[in-house]
Amino acid sequence: LALVRLADLRRRQGRVAEAYALLERAAGNALTPVVMAEIALDEGDASAAAELLEPVLRRVPTQNLTLRATPVELMVRAKAAAREADAAAPHLEELRSIADAVGTRPLHASMRLAEGLVAACAGDEETARALLEDAVELFAASGAAFELARARLELARVLASRGRTDAAVREALLAVRRLDEIGAQSEAARVRELLGSLG
Repeated sequence: LALVRLADLRRRQGRVAEAYALLERAAGNALTPVVMAEIALDEGDASAAAELLEPVLRRVPTQNLTLRATPVELMVRAKAAAREADAAAPHLEELRSIADAVGTRPLHASMRLAEGLVAACAGDEETARALLEDAVELFAASGAAFELARARLELARVLASRGRTDAAVREALLAVRRLDEIGAQSEAARVRELLGSLG
């Protein structure tokens, strides 16, 4: 488990080769394919991420809420990235039930982020904006720096698509500053790409 967590840290830092090397050493851990799915999603391959997560979700019992929460949330993000809102719906419903049962603020924040992504991919940008703003507030209150920055990036994308460029730039700048502070270079590069597209 320590190797998997270190691999996820290296992924966030953009040191993907090191992440893969650590995951090879942790091949027997149940969470190894989850981090591999995160890498696939980072690289823009949503279908590969979903394929990696499907056997995980088959193996982990539905009553094991804490172990299912992360792969279920990631599956929602993968389906949203693939623009498959209908396919994301059952996973989103399970994530809601887990969040309601476990009741932690970070999990509720993750649920709001997932809901916002699904709303955005379904074309309901106003609902997506409200949900992503909720996610930003909840992640800020829980002190989850990386997740907060990622939620700000998604909010910035929705704001930009609605023509609210100034607000989008403001959220993106807040995100990239925090990501630079924590050394999350891959995610910071995505924010800079958005900032570049906004001029």
